[in-house]
Amino acid sequence: MPRPATVRFYLDEDVRGLAKILAALRNDLTYPGDPGGTVRGRRRPACSITPATKDPDWIPLVSAQGWLIVTRDLAIQRHTAEITASGTAAPAWSPSPAQRQVAPGTS
Repeated sequence: MPRPATVRFYLDEDVRGLAKILAALRNDLTYPGDPGGTVRGRRRPACSITPATKDPDWIPLVSAQGWLIVTRDLAIQRHTAEITASGTAAPAWSPSPAQRQVAPGTS
């Protein structure tokens, strides 16, 4: 019987295609609608967040789990009401590499 996986990353709906590919290779991430699965002898549970779940609803859930959020939505950090409602430390955000902005002269 596979051992349980420890989920550490949550990939937002806007990177769901990438999330599905990565979920087949890694057991430490989940995404909206993830049915769960076994990767490298570890069983990842199904994600309780559906693809239709709005930001104000899933941000507190993901934050409470302590998962790193991967998203292309740069405006999501302005959802201060959701962050405050989570009752936890501010979520850890990671925009996708294509969305990162580098200040001139710092690359």
